Amino acid sequence: MKKRAILSLLFLSLIPFTIILGFHLIYLPGFPQSEKISRYLRQSEKAKNHYLENGEFRSRTWLDAEHWQLEILGKSIPVSVPSCWNSIPGLEHYQGKAKYLYPLPEWKNNKRKFLCFRAVSYFSKVSLVAYDENSGLIEEILIGEHQGAYTPFEFEITNRLKEIELLNPTQLVLSVEVDNRLSRKTLPGKYQGWKHIGGIYQEVYLEERGQIFIKEVKITAEPDFRVGKLGLEIKLDNAFQQKGNFGLEIEVSGLKEKWIKRKPFKLSGEQEFGLSFQERIYGVKPWSPEKPALYGLFIRIFEQTPSGDNLIDQQEYRIGFRRIWAEGNQIYLNGQRIKIKGISRHHFYPFYYQSIPKELIEEDFRKIKELGANLVRLGHYPNHPFVLKVCDELGLLVWEEIPAWGKLSPDYGSEQVIELAKSQLKEMLIRDRNHPSLVLIGLANEIPSNSETGEKFIKELAEFSRPLLSGQLLTIASDQFEKDQAVKYIDLIGFNCYFGWYGGKIDQLKTKLNLIRKTFPAKTILVSEYGADAVLGRHGAIGDIWTEENQVRFLEASYKIIENIPEIAGGIIWLFADYPDPIRVFNPEPFVNQKGLLDQNRKEKLGFQIARSLYLGLPISYYARSQLFPRIRDGALSSLVIMMFLFGLFSPIPERWVLIIPSIRLPGKLLKRAIRIIAFQTLIYELIFRGYLSHQPLALPISFSYPSMKLLEFIFNSDFRFLFIFFGLLWLWCLMSQFFLLFNLDKFQRHPFELSLGIGDPFSLIFPYPLVAFFPILVCLSLNLPNLVLSRSFQNQFTTLPWLFFQISYFFLLGFGLIKIILVLSKGLGISWAKAFLVVIFYSILIYLILAIWGMMLIIF
Repeated sequence: MKKRAILSLLFLSLIPFTIILGFHLIYLPGFPQSEKISRYLRQSEKAKNHYLENGEFRSRTWLDAEHWQLEILGKSIPVSVPSCWNSIPGLEHYQGKAKYLYPLPEWKNNKRKFLCFRAVSYFSKVSLVAYDENSGLIEEILIGEHQGAYTPFEFEITNRLKEIELLNPTQLVLSVEVDNRLSRKTLPGKYQGWKHIGGIYQEVYLEERGQIFIKEVKITAEPDFRVGKLGLEIKLDNAFQQKGNFGLEIEVSGLKEKWIKRKPFKLSGEQEFGLSFQERIYGVKPWSPEKPALYGLFIRIFEQTPSGDNLIDQQEYRIGFRRIWAEGNQIYLNGQRIKIKGISRHHFYPFYYQSIPKELIEEDFRKIKELGANLVRLGHYPNHPFVLKVCDELGLLVWEEIPAWGKLSPDYGSEQVIELAKSQLKEMLIRDRNHPSLVLIGLANEIPSNSETGEKFIKELAEFSRPLLSGQLLTIASDQFEKDQAVKYIDLIGFNCYFGWYGGKIDQLKTKLNLIRKTFPAKTILVSEYGADAVLGRHGAIGDIWTEENQVRFLEASYKIIENIPEIAGGIIWLFADYPDPIRVFNPEPFVNQKGLLDQNRKEKLGFQIARSLYLGLPISYYARSQLFPRIRDGALSSLVIMMFLFGLFSPIPERWVLIIPSIRLPGKLLKRAIRIIAFQTLIYELIFRGYLSHQPLALPISFSYPSMKLLEFIFNSDFRFLFIFFGLLWLWCLMSQFFLLFNLDKFQRHPFELSLGIGDPFSLIFPYPLVAFFPILVCLSLNLPNLVLSRSFQNQFTTLPWLFFQISYFFLLGFGLIKIILVLSKGLGISWAKAFLVVIFYSILIYLILAIWGMMLIIF
């Protein structure tokens, strides 16, 4: 009998693992039909953005024609560049390797040639492949590699092309191997807070440059009354060690009078040469959100020859004269104190993911300007360079940051990760620092900055980045509040505040901000995130979760608290529009962060108009009415729990059930009884799940592969949840019964299958015996653990009186139920209550062992 029980336990233990494998087979990446690929190609053509960030002097050849091929999962399909491969039907959630191929045009002149990528996610390995039409592959030459998903990189291919010319190929193909898998040594790390994309999703181009060209420019443009102070630091690339006399010319356009200055210099073969320039310009207007005055800046390099000056390179910028600084606990722009009224935005759009057409980008930022915001936070990574151009023109201050996100990943103490962060920070700053709109540089978001590891990470990045800045301030977004140790290395600090959403009450925001103020009296403080989720079209009272009215209440209350504390420099709403977020398994729309003022398709929620009224000082009015059904559901549930609790207290411990004992076999009748009892228990726990998700928003701390996350959604947050509850309880019943069969049958007073069903005990209808292994988890649910940890109270913003009654009664039922289970097992198994307690412990260990292996499979797969 024991051998049979062991085999049954092994069989039952394998069932969860087959479910995991089944989900991974169901959600394997697949390839669409040809008409779907054609539709994808037509729509993704709109994502091309030939924005010339530095003017038109240099010759560019855009590599975004229809000749790209994508080799992925053993197949080759036509693909549009730029685009995320997630836009291809069947590859929406693909993580792995792929190879892009593109036939290069012929290029035969004396110019230096550069292959430039605006962004590729994530690892890139770039090669040139020479082919002969008769013999096939001649040679593949590695050009270079890059790591990072959001910043630009380039490779000079001048000498490589000369090498390839000697091979006399008939065709030259650009090969880009891409791998978008993340780890604890990448940035961002393995655990994602937004949908991670893959592919060459921004533009690729070939650029011709002279033997000497402008490599880097650092512009400082500040107003001083009606005078503008212009400072330039210029690096020239002279890799071929040219010598001679040259000239630098600076022109500023947009003034009433023509303004040009020239400065001669001499090269003596230096591979890199630095130039500096300082001038005062009269008649300029300062750049500000109210009046974003822009001027054209032309930087030209001339070679002086006997026949005259020869223009060899020119870079063009749109500049604005502005100065921002933090002093005490305030932010000043052009000498005037400014209170930040900001909003965050994820660079995402349905279908396009992060390869967004420029018309849609402009539409988003015009909407942000219409909102009345004066700052936009680009969370949590550098955006397309076109975004900064739009913000310059609209007069929107910008907070831009690198993707150092989250506490659990990556490994912030790793030197590899620190160097990677420095590399991405440098690439971002060199590209974007000369935009007048860029005022805040974010070094991290919600990392463990209360630890030595997090402090060291911020310290090294701050020291590294300061020489690269051109009038920006350093900041981080922290959730460590008064425990943050990185404050001393940055100019101002932002705190992400969700009091009343993830726990506690909205009013705690005021208390926490005052505490932070006292902890860091000399530091400028922002509220870098505040807000709440809302489902478009869901309405209810102010305390009804996921409703538009409830989101409005959070925005209004938080905004007024921030505004009424003069020492707080402002706040930033999280966020503009909903976006894909893999850790949001429990949201009404799974895998979507719904804190946006608009939904993913840019349809306005009530929160947009209320936020606009708050920012512009307009009157506020809206109507809210309580949702009745959740209160009736919670009232019925609490009444049922109280009733079963009272019945359970006064019901005797069953001695024996004559329907089935080892000598009498009536399995059919037992099974019918079991199905009826488990069906009732399923109803109870379906109501408990619904109630809990209606009173406490949840997010997983980490993300797994898409099939694993989809399985979790099916179990906990889908229309099939009741089936998982039913079969889960049925599985646990069988598992517990087989576990009891390992003991001596001769001593049994009740059969294990009857015993584990809890027949005769009213407690078991609410607290099924097989769930005794989950006793600590159920107690945490009854006490509202997320809220208990955050605010030391089991009541939160969404606690209603019926739900409060349920929490209290369920907590007491669990406590008395545990005692009753041990006493029932003691009688039924014919053992002492101490041994019965050990049986419960060993059963729990078995369950947690299965869950641990299951969890490892979720992570591995």
